[in-house]
Amino acid sequence: MALPDHLPVHDRALTAYHADIGTPSSAYVYCPFNGRIVSINYVEHGAVSGGDAAITTKINGSSIGATGTATIAAAGSAAGVRGTITPGISAAVVTAGDFIEIASDGAPSSISPVTWTIVVRAG
Repeated sequence: MALPDHLPVHDRALTAYHADIGTPSSAYVYCPFNGRIVSINYVEHGAVSGGDAAITTKINGSSIGATGTATIAAAGSAAGVRGTITPGISAAVVTAGDFIEIASDGAPSSISPVTWTIVVRAG
C-alpha cells in the first residue's frame, strides 16, 4: 500500500523592530500571503526596568485573544533574552494583505528595544 502524500509545510518568518516597549507603542509587519501564525518570538536588546511590559498581538487591529498575549518581565531581563508567544490556532489566521501588530502597554521605565520574529505557516 502506498503511503499518502502530505502537503508540504512552509513556515515563513516576518520580522518587526519595536524601538521601545517602555512607551505605549506598537511594531507592525505586513503579511503578503495567507497562513496561520504559529509562533511570535522576541529577543530583547537590553534590560527592561521599572515594570513589566504587557504585550498584545493583533491582526488588522483586532486582538487575537489571550493566547496572543505575554509579559516581558523586568526580572531577569537583559540583552539577548528570548521568549515565545504561541497563539491559538483559530484566532491567528492571516490573509494576504493583513497587518500584524505587536503592542506594548509601556509599563517599563527604561528604553527597551525588541526584535520580533513572527512565524507564519503559509497555506
